[in-house]
Amino acid sequence: MIIGVDTRIPTKNRTGIGYVLSGIIPLLIETDRNNKYKLLGSSLGINSTIVKFFSLPKIIQRAFNFMWKYVYFPPVNIIMGNIDVFFFTNFLFFLS
Repeated sequence: MIIGVDTRIPTKNRTGIGYVLSGIIPLLIETDRNNKYKLLGSSLGINSTIVKFFSLPKIIQRAFNFMWKYVYFPPVNIIMGNIDVFFFTNFLFFLS
């Protein structure tokens, strides 16, 4: 299975979801031998062969945030390729 995770969170001044992501996701990836992961945003300091990272320039990220919030476009699979499950960490959701 390919699992996508929205890791577009502040890495310096973390709050709730930032702590959850930086604590749980690296441990999950370290122990999981059956799945592959695609992270959209921060790499969370992960260095693994089962993880692909997708980072967007700030201006494009802002444009996508606006489109995802109001137009529900583009589908996340256009940016990251095929994903079976996507873990959303924001109030915005992406179509797959």
